[in-house]
Amino acid sequence: MAIKGRGNANLCSPEVALHPAGCKAMGGQAAVTDAMYFILIVTFLSVFLFGFANTYGDSVREQISDEYNKAFATNALKVILYSSIPRDTLAQVQDGEVDFLLALIKEDYSDDGVIGGDERKVLGRAISSILSPIQDTTDYMFYITIPDQKKFVFIYLHLTEFEKVPYSASLKPASSEKGKFYIYKSVKDDPSSPQDDSHLDFFCSVGADDSGSDALLQDIGYDELMAKVTRLVTNVGPTSQASSSIKLVRESANKTFDKTGDFRAQADLILWDAIWLDKTDERPAELFPYKSPSAWNCISVQ
Repeated sequence: MAIKGRGNANLCSPEVALHPAGCKAMGGQAAVTDAMYFILIVTFLSVFLFGFANTYGDSVREQISDEYNKAFATNALKVILYSSIPRDTLAQVQDGEVDFLLALIKEDYSDDGVIGGDERKVLGRAISSILSPIQDTTDYMFYITIPDQKKFVFIYLHLTEFEKVPYSASLKPASSEKGKFYIYKSVKDDPSSPQDDSHLDFFCSVGADDSGSDALLQDIGYDELMAKVTRLVTNVGPTSQASSSIKLVRESANKTFDKTGDFRAQADLILWDAIWLDKTDERPAELFPYKSPSAWNCISVQ
């Protein structure tokens, strides 16, 4: 009867209950096991909360930076599409009639389905001017396509020029190309030169022959060029992109604008941090051919 009155007796089997020391040992083991589980749970929660608190600030900063870049890309595209320029491309803003840049592009495209050389330069200057606050550290691409026709109308590419510098194991510049590793450094601009030596600008998918004609040269194909653009954008790291639909028309043979000449075009702006786009040990094929831009049907902006 004395055993029945003890609270610990309920934790033991009838056989073990006859031996109080054995019953106490089992109760102690259960208490230790419960304590271990409790410590394990508290440790896991502590590690999780510490990791969350330690990375929360970085995550918020990355999200804010990403949102800022996306907003900048969107606003820059709006400014490009709604900026104003002189109607006469050779006139100053104060001298000539001023209209939307996009109106000039539409009118020029309607004649022959091609953006002419003068208009192309005006659009390139406008893009470069609008994005000048970030162009020292950011590369970008602006292009206009007609997806239904699988056609590139215009591509403007701004890239930072790098040089490949070999370094030895002692972290000093190596005297030969057989360095232990390489550092890709941006080329410094020569202040005495009127040109920007640290950056390269290209008009792509268009060309100019020796006579100065603005007709398209060889077309490498929409699918092929779009594949190259996609590969570049996929491998440059995080990007900020903005897209907008625009409307282009083409004047028909009888000088009228019918439904067959109504094209739904698309303008895209893509920004990314300047990086080396040429070959590396891990990347045997370059993302953009600096030395032979004709592979993209590109010409250097003069």
